[in-house]
Amino acid sequence: MSQSASIEIKALLKLAWPILLAQSSMTAMSLADSLMASHAGPDDLAAVALGASIWLPMLISMSGLMMALTPIVAYLFGGNKTSEVRAELHQSLLLALILGVIAVMLLRNASPLLGWLGVETTLQLKAQDYLDAISWGLPLMLLFQSMRSFAEAFGLTQPMMRIGLLAVALNIPMNYLFIFGKLGFPELGGVGCGYASSAAFALMFVSAVLLLHLSPNFRELELWRGRWQFNWPRARHQLAVGLPIAFALLIETSMFCFIALLLADYGAVVISAHQITLSISSFIFMLPLSLCLALTIRVGQHRGAGKLQQAQHTSLLGLGLSLLVSLMSFCILRFIAAPMAGYYSDSLEVVELAAYLLGLASLYQFSDALQLAATGALRGFKETHTPLIICFIAYWILGIPSGYYLAEYQGFGAAGYWLGILIGLSFAAVLLIRRLIRVTQYDLAPITP
Repeated sequence: MSQSASIEIKALLKLAWPILLAQSSMTAMSLADSLMASHAGPDDLAAVALGASIWLPMLISMSGLMMALTPIVAYLFGGNKTSEVRAELHQSLLLALILGVIAVMLLRNASPLLGWLGVETTLQLKAQDYLDAISWGLPLMLLFQSMRSFAEAFGLTQPMMRIGLLAVALNIPMNYLFIFGKLGFPELGGVGCGYASSAAFALMFVSAVLLLHLSPNFRELELWRGRWQFNWPRARHQLAVGLPIAFALLIETSMFCFIALLLADYGAVVISAHQITLSISSFIFMLPLSLCLALTIRVGQHRGAGKLQQAQHTSLLGLGLSLLVSLMSFCILRFIAAPMAGYYSDSLEVVELAAYLLGLASLYQFSDALQLAATGALRGFKETHTPLIICFIAYWILGIPSGYYLAEYQGFGAAGYWLGILIGLSFAAVLLIRRLIRVTQYDLAPITP
C-alpha cells in the first residue's frame, strides 16, 4: 500500500468512527424502543413497528435535504471560502423548520393511512397515539440534522458523536419511566417510546445549538449573527443537491418500511419478527453508512480545494474499504445477531422467525456496503441525480415487485420480501459503482459550489 493511500485511509477512518457512534446512537434508540416495547406486549411492539414505518422514512428523507449542507460546506471549507458558510447554515435551518411543521401535520393525521392498510382498530389507535407522541420531537430533530451536517463538513465528527451518546443515555431511562409507569409517571406502554424519543431529540437540538455557539472552531464565523432571511438562490442550490438525496433515502428506507405495512395483515407475530430483524439489521447498517458519510466529507473537501485526482483516489479507496466493512457486517448478523433475537421476545415463534430473517439479511451486506460507498463518493462530487434514478429502479421497480412475487405467489411469506431487498440492493450496487467509475474518470459532475 502506498503512503498516500495509507494517509487517506487513516483520514477516512478518523472521520468515520465518530460518525459510526453518532449514527449508532440513533439506531440504539430504535433498538431500545423495540426491545422495551416488546416486554410491554406484542401489540405494543406491533404499534411501535407500524408507527416507525411511517415516521422513520419521513424523518430520514427530510434529513436528506439537511445532508445537502455537508458537500456544499465541505466544498467551501476546502476552497477556503468559510465566509459564505453562515448564510448556508441559515438557509438549511429555515428549510428544516418548514419541513418540521409539515412532518407534525402529517404524523398527527396518519389514522386514515393505517385504516386503509387494514390495521385492526385497537392497533391503529395505539399506533396513532405513538405517532402523536413522537411528532413533538421531529422538528427539533430536523434542526439538529442541519447543524450536524454543518459541523461534519468541517471534519468535526466527534462532537456530534458525544451528543448522540448523550441522547441514548437519556432515551433508555425515559423509555423505562414512560412505558412501565415508574416513579409516578403514567404507564403508557409502547406509546411511551414516542415521548421518550421526543425528549431525546430536544436534548440533541439544544446540545447542537450550544456546540455551534460555544465551540472555538466556529467562534470566528459568528454563525448566529446577521439577519435571518430566506435567500432563494442559496435555498434553490441546497434543494438541487438535497432533494435527490432526500428522495433516494425515501426510496430506500420506504422499501423496508413499506414491507412492514404490507405485512400488517400477517398478524402480530410476523410484524414483530420483521421489526426485530429491521431493528438489528439497521443497527449493523451503521457500519457502511459511516463510511458513506465520511467519503462525502473527504471527497467534497478535496474537490473544493481543486484536488480532483485526490478526490478520485479517495473514492476508489472507499470501495475497497467497503468490502472489508461488509465482511464484518455479514459475520455479525450471521453469527452474533441471530441468537440475540431471543432478547426481544418471550415468544418462541417470534424468535425463530426473526433468527431466520436475520440470516437472510446477512446476505445483502456486501451489495449494500458497495452501493453506499459509491453513493457517498458521488455526493462528494455533488452527483445526486443519477443515484436517485438508480435507487428508484433498483428498489421500487425491481426489489419490491420481486419480493411481493416471492412472498405472495411463491409461498416465501415474510422471507420473500427480504430476498427482494437482496435483489434490489445488488442491482443498485452494480449501477452505482459503474457511475462512480465514470465520474472519477471524466469528472462529469458539475464543480460549481
